[in-house]
Amino acid sequence: MAVTIKHLPHSEVEVAGEVSAQDLEGAWEKAVKEAVAETELPGFRKGKAPGEMVTRKIGEDRLLHRAAEFALGQAWPKAIEEAGVQAIGLPDIQILKLARGNPLEWKARVAVLPEVVLPAYQDIARGMRAPLEKVLTGRAGFLEKSMEKDGKNENKTEKDSPERIKEKQRLTLLEAIATQSSIELPAVLKEAEKIKMAQELRAGLEAIGLKWEDYLAHIKKNEQEILDGFDGEADKRARFGLVLREIAKREHIDPSPQEVEERVRQMLPAYAPEEQKHLDKNRLESYAYGIIRNGKVFELLESL
Repeated sequence: MAVTIKHLPHSEVEVAGEVSAQDLEGAWEKAVKEAVAETELPGFRKGKAPGEMVTRKIGEDRLLHRAAEFALGQAWPKAIEEAGVQAIGLPDIQILKLARGNPLEWKARVAVLPEVVLPAYQDIARGMRAPLEKVLTGRAGFLEKSMEKDGKNENKTEKDSPERIKEKQRLTLLEAIATQSSIELPAVLKEAEKIKMAQELRAGLEAIGLKWEDYLAHIKKNEQEILDGFDGEADKRARFGLVLREIAKREHIDPSPQEVEERVRQMLPAYAPEEQKHLDKNRLESYAYGIIRNGKVFELLESL
């Protein structure tokens, strides 16, 4: 398949190609077969009418566009694989030429994983390690004394625990690296983070017995206003994810299937038995993989 690539601003590309006349004809036959199966004509049982009659009823142009959908559904994955394009999100496909007996010409615009130009992240990590150790050591001593004085102050202990402090320090380190990184962030990644944040908020509210609709009514906002309010944080989270991914790539950090399987096993008890039946296994494994990978990246940076 002949494919051409044109790089566009904001981490997008334009991919152009064509589907052969032979492949388009195969897709046409598939479209007609589908239409026949779904159409009932006088004198014929459903699915038994001749293809020519069904085509006349539905319209050749409509069926041809359905055939184009079938053909492009096959052609698009092959095209981006051939071109080495790491597409994210759905493509915006435009049909340029569509006629039976001729190749189907098309072009598509799609966001791609952006290039991430990292700073000297190892030097940044080394520069922040000593202050981190000092803070953790001092804080741990302070907490130990505080707990001796008042063992009942559990909330404060949890908030200021070494684990929580370490988590904040990791975010500080990641932000330092991300701030000095060059990333042309595609809009689709930021929008995906905004949706994820809204889902997290909704799940958190439902966990404490609050309905999403009641929450929106209480704060006098609609869902779009909630999403808009996440804009800045979503941008940061998307950049953080790309930075962690790039460091893992450069440092050859790749969790094993066994590690992922074990993490998934540890995560399952958090779901009710009925929920476990409907879990998307691939999605859960991908999430577990990311958690493990990111943890290994931080451990590497902290060991420098």
